[in-house]
Amino acid sequence: MDDGPMMVRWGGALRGLGLVLVLVLLVVAWPAEAAAHDFAMSSVHATTRGERVELSFRLDRTSVAELLARSRPVGTPLRLDDLEAGRRGLLRYVEQRLEVTNDQRPCPLRFFALAFDETTGRVRLEAVARCREALGRLAIESALFADDETPHELMLWLSHGAVHHEFMFYQQVHRFEVDVSALAGAEPSPSPASHDAAAPGGGVVVEPPAVASAREPSIRAPAPAPAVAPFVALGLRHILGGWDHVLFVLALVLVATRLRRLAVVITAFTLAHCLALAMATFGVLSISPAIVEPLIAASIVWVVLHDIVMRSTVGPIPAVFGFGLLHGLGFAEVLLGLELPRATMAWALLAFNVGVELGQLAIVGVAFWLLAPVRRYPVAYRRVQLGVGVAIMAWALLWVAERTLGLALVPG
Repeated sequence: MDDGPMMVRWGGALRGLGLVLVLVLLVVAWPAEAAAHDFAMSSVHATTRGERVELSFRLDRTSVAELLARSRPVGTPLRLDDLEAGRRGLLRYVEQRLEVTNDQRPCPLRFFALAFDETTGRVRLEAVARCREALGRLAIESALFADDETPHELMLWLSHGAVHHEFMFYQQVHRFEVDVSALAGAEPSPSPASHDAAAPGGGVVVEPPAVASAREPSIRAPAPAPAVAPFVALGLRHILGGWDHVLFVLALVLVATRLRRLAVVITAFTLAHCLALAMATFGVLSISPAIVEPLIAASIVWVVLHDIVMRSTVGPIPAVFGFGLLHGLGFAEVLLGLELPRATMAWALLAFNVGVELGQLAIVGVAFWLLAPVRRYPVAYRRVQLGVGVAIMAWALLWVAERTLGLALVPG
């Protein structure tokens, strides 16, 4: 008996099963404190007014919670009383970690509003940097949350009259600088009534002293600008750092045994999540993350159970389109959390979506290439389908329980 064909089959099967080992190793090696995605993001909107720079922060809730109580269990939501209790410490932290200078002279920060917005899950903080002279070489240096284990990024929108700048602070890039005096045709906005209040000893000022209710930022929304690279990178990191999205796409790759079929399935998923992402970003569609996140995990279970385990003859296209809508709502949480100025929504959405699609293509391409040798042997491929599929489904079931019951069972 010739063992050659059998060895080829087992060789192909083992190569395919390598995907299982890679998946297991990545999941096991993932830090236990990782959240649904492996990075956090905050934003700050800034505008110049005379000799002042107004700053309106939207801080990531998890990063603030970890700052206020390093011993807080992972995933514990930030409450209003937590923010009130740690208010002084948070303001001191921001004052020490963010510096505004004008021609290398410090512009002291004065805080006048602190709020927790339960709708967006962001901590709102408003401040004024008062410089002593007319604005010249303006610099903003940030080390906010730079020592967090989870990489943290801070998106800056700076508006000086009709001129606008966008900039991304991250762990390796801490400084933004612009020569305001050289901005042709740009006049700073007129200075409003002062927000500052006298404080004994020149300490941090917050009005009112208790945590305020969320309110609209006082600075103007910047106009559209061509700086799209940060949003492309954000979309790319969002899908590659989101295990739920990665595992859903892997499940789709397992289902499709032919490239043409895979292209149809991925196209349906892409069209759906692009549609939902746009609708959610522009406020046309809004569903609570408490509903969306468990359903995203359940969508992975359904694809594996229905199309891999049960091998249903019904095509997955309608279901994949519906699940794509859910995943699009999950993608939208990132942009909505940044509270983008409406004028920047279109290009930011487009750039973010480009990043998501690039990441998705990378996942599909690598997974399809790894499984290609095994697809030539139906029996071996069926074993790989079941092995990888059941592992993915088990992980997704834990996510369903975690996101429904508020437990902390698995990373991601």
